[in-house]
Amino acid sequence: MLADSDDDDPRALVGELQSIADSAAQGTAIAVVAVREYEAWFLAGIESLRSLRYVKDDASYLGDPEARRGCKEALERVMTERYDPIRHQPAMSSRLSIGAAAERAPSFAALVEVVGRIVGTL
Repeated sequence: MLADSDDDDPRALVGELQSIADSAAQGTAIAVVAVREYEAWFLAGIESLRSLRYVKDDASYLGDPEARRGCKEALERVMTERYDPIRHQPAMSSRLSIGAAAERAPSFAALVEVVGRIVGTL
């Protein structure tokens, strides 16, 4: 389960959702990963998104992308147009460097670890 926690503490939300998921899953393993804003992952790997026409050629983000609220606005500052989740998320998600995002965003590293475990059991 992947959750965008918005103003809730992502760590607390993971604990709450994990308890609910474990109860509902009735013995099936379910992992929960939460990030305050999905766009934090785009900021974490923004350099890998420069090839998209609407991301600036020199786009970079030096801060901790998971430490702030307002990732959409920070993302817009490295774009050439207004960020629209419906229009931009699919292409950004498909182009995002998994390694770069995992290196700079602990929640993304957790997602990669969970997916790796699931794939390893197939």
